[in-house]
Amino acid sequence: MIPFEAFFGLTGTPFARDIPVDKLLETASSKELHGRLNHVARTRAFGVFTGDAGTGKTTAIRKFSHGLDINCYQVLYISDSALTPRNFYWETLHALGYQPRFYRGDAKRQFQKALAILTDNEKKTPVVIVDEAISSPARCWRRSDSCSICAWILTVP
Repeated sequence: MIPFEAFFGLTGTPFARDIPVDKLLETASSKELHGRLNHVARTRAFGVFTGDAGTGKTTAIRKFSHGLDINCYQVLYISDSALTPRNFYWETLHALGYQPRFYRGDAKRQFQKALAILTDNEKKTPVVIVDEAISSPARCWRRSDSCSICAWILTVP
C-alpha cells in the first residue's frame, strides 16, 4: 500500500499541527483574525473568538503567538475546556515560573503580584490565551481583578 502523501505527491502530511508558522496558508479571513488578535493584545482587551471545530482557531492562535514581540508580550497559553478558577491560577502561575499556592485565594493574590512584576518591572503585557474555553465557567473571567492589565483571548467552538 502506498502512503497517501506519496500517492498525491505531497511533501508532508497536510493539516498537521506542527506545520511551521511561515508555511501556513494566509487568507483574507486569517489576516482579519490576526489583525483582531493583535488589536486585543495592543489594547489589553478581552476577545472571544468562535468558530466550528477544525476551522483553524488554534492554528491562528499559534501563528499570532509566534509573531508577538517577546520583549513586549508574555503569552500565557492554556488549553482546557473545563477550566476552573483554581486551575486557571495553577496553569498561569506555572507558565510564569511560579510554584502556585494551594488555596485559590492565595493563588489569586500570587497571580496578581506576578502580573504586577511582569507589567511594572519587566514592562511586558500579559496575553492570556484560553483555547477551547467551551465549558469554562464565567466565574473564571468575571471575578478576575487583572482584566485591565492583561489581554484576554478565548477560543470557543
